[in-house]
Amino acid sequence: MVKSTTLLAALAPLALVAAEAPIPAHPFGIPYNDGSPDAPIQIDFFLDLLCPDSAHAFPNVVKLADKYPIDVRVLFHHFPLPYHRNAYILHQAATTILNATNDDASFAKWADTVLKNRKLFSHNATVEGVSANIKKLAATAFPDLKGSVIDAGLANRQRNLEVRWDFKYGGTRGVYGTPAIFINGIFVDFNDNVTYDRLYDKVQPLFLAPQPAPPRVEYNYSLWSPLTSHFLPAKQEFRYPNTDEYGWNALDSSMSAHDFVMTHSIKYKRGLYCVLPPPMLSTVDDAERQKTLDEFTDRFSRFLDYIRAKARKDDAAPLGVPNNVMDVSLLMGEKTPRRVLQGDIKIPLSAPDAPLQYVRPPMSVKLQQWLNIHYDVEFLPVQVYHIEVQWLVCRSALVDDFILGLQRRAKQFNLDIIPMPENCGASTMDVHPLICPVFFPLRSAADFAVVEHKLTAELQFCLEGIHRIPYESMTYQYNGPKETKAISPAHRSASGKTRPPQRTYRQFIHRSMSCFVRLTDAGVIWISSRRMHSTAMQTLFCQLQHVIQTISVTDEMKKLDFFQTTTSTTASVFMADQQKQIGTMLEEHDCLSPTAA
Repeated sequence: MVKSTTLLAALAPLALVAAEAPIPAHPFGIPYNDGSPDAPIQIDFFLDLLCPDSAHAFPNVVKLADKYPIDVRVLFHHFPLPYHRNAYILHQAATTILNATNDDASFAKWADTVLKNRKLFSHNATVEGVSANIKKLAATAFPDLKGSVIDAGLANRQRNLEVRWDFKYGGTRGVYGTPAIFINGIFVDFNDNVTYDRLYDKVQPLFLAPQPAPPRVEYNYSLWSPLTSHFLPAKQEFRYPNTDEYGWNALDSSMSAHDFVMTHSIKYKRGLYCVLPPPMLSTVDDAERQKTLDEFTDRFSRFLDYIRAKARKDDAAPLGVPNNVMDVSLLMGEKTPRRVLQGDIKIPLSAPDAPLQYVRPPMSVKLQQWLNIHYDVEFLPVQVYHIEVQWLVCRSALVDDFILGLQRRAKQFNLDIIPMPENCGASTMDVHPLICPVFFPLRSAADFAVVEHKLTAELQFCLEGIHRIPYESMTYQYNGPKETKAISPAHRSASGKTRPPQRTYRQFIHRSMSCFVRLTDAGVIWISSRRMHSTAMQTLFCQLQHVIQTISVTDEMKKLDFFQTTTSTTASVFMADQQKQIGTMLEEHDCLSPTAA
């Protein structure tokens, strides 16, 4: 008995080490509905997609998060139980879909779909039947997701490990069955019966009264605008205190090349580049348009092959499915712009005095010099294609050589790849202390359509992308409503705080990279880049102002019933006079005074 006790005591540390979860690059858990990490109620939900009790708990947990999105944040965790034969592969399919869509909301959608169809994955189901049913359900829930993506993900070791790590994490927290629910880090035993009422009773005392926002300091000043020849009001905002913690774990993982996805929690170097779409597609006939697209597709595909050839071979290549691949869908038939997904690929770099070192020949490589490519996984001919070169542990000379080679190869394929200024990705209006955006109000959808057509067809702009407007910037920066008369229950919390519906804007970039134009639901915003002011930019600004001024005059005439109360001759004389004045304005660069955003 003593010997047995001694043996168990000796083996205990080994068991603890074996069950230890690896330190992740970011905290475990898949957030539901963009829940805030600052919400006063944090719920960790460990579930098994084949567990009947998890199926009963899932809609109740989701209902609570939907009803109180400001106060409640739900994090889903993988915990497939061993005695549910097909549960693990369903969770691996979930990680596959999550990585393919790059959208946390896809997990909840997949979980809801599977939990309602658990009978398809009984113990009697064959391996082929399980795989076929997974692809069938995925095609129903995510029509744009290819079956080949599911097959690759189910054979991918990285997707498999993501489920294992989350499972081990649950083990470190004492989870032994599902559903397991932690509220603010404390396990709450519902005896496998998680009803909405019981869940609400647990969290109701935790609802907080509205807390004061972190103190902010605003610095207001006037900035001279060479475009308008006026001083425009500008503002910079400083927030105190800054409580963000530096992502040391993510930094360590990136430096050791274990995880090459750069995150906002670490500081790294980057260069932004974009491939411009073919110009003037909207002004040619269908045959000419198709010919242009076919030629562009061929050149762009060869450019992607050049980048793919430089990507490292994946450590899991012997399994037959390398995950370090650059899979880009060329959607050349798409005519409607939209937000696209993005992926990452690692590029090894070497020099004569710093070659790649093979530590477990011939497959495993110790990467001393490497960079990461963050790219769009979809290409649409109506908007630009983004490539972001990121590096952390790499010589600048090697990065310069790689970027120079990238630009040369693009030039050989007759592609326009140009650097983008850093402020192009800033969704706020405070892009730079010395850049003052200029705002022109517009309201009608028809007016926005006219402006967009002028930008793309005549003024050499192309769509850079569709971006979300930060909630905190909707009111004072994007001219949103200061008060909402009717707030839906989905945007009201128990503590009285409200969150407005999500809004987006379209950002257009000029092919000379001199400026940006944003179209919001409130108007048009001009944003200059950091480049020096030039005559060409002044002319371009006045041309845009001319368009907006013409629209404004037309709208005013319609309001006054101008066309019905005057003769056509009078109207023609009036419009000719307006055109003459605008022409004089363009020649003299004497633009009208707009409003600062």
